[in-house]
Amino acid sequence: MCNCDHTPQVEFSTRRSQASYSFPQQLVSVSLLEYSYTMSAIPAYAVGALCITGGVTGYLRTRSIPSIVAGIGVGVLYLWSAEQIKRGAPNGIEGALGASAILLVSSLPRLTKGPVPVILALASAGAGAYYGKTLYDLRNHAHAHT
Repeated sequence: MCNCDHTPQVEFSTRRSQASYSFPQQLVSVSLLEYSYTMSAIPAYAVGALCITGGVTGYLRTRSIPSIVAGIGVGVLYLWSAEQIKRGAPNGIEGALGASAILLVSSLPRLTKGPVPVILALASAGAGAYYGKTLYDLRNHAHAHT
């Protein structure tokens, strides 16, 4: 990168991934991952709510204790992860990725039993792919700038 006036100079710190872009007579400071942290909590909130709603609905329809325990358990893990992600605290993305794996593995054997397991499998696969890519990107970003 050259030190020309028209070329932005980028500085990174590894904790919150702050970047400062220096332009002639202007300084803009942007948190590279702030937007990413905020946005990446949304899938965890959505799938967490879906799991809790599904668990309660499954229990009310069939009196299935495993439905309510699994639905609330995985849903709470997603919601905890979403809060961690939103606050920029550790382990949020890992928790959401783990919840996605649990939900996917538990949904796959029931795919032929109706639309609910299919929706859960698709939601968990989508959330798992999203959080897997997010974690991969964050770790590569941290390694590239340490």
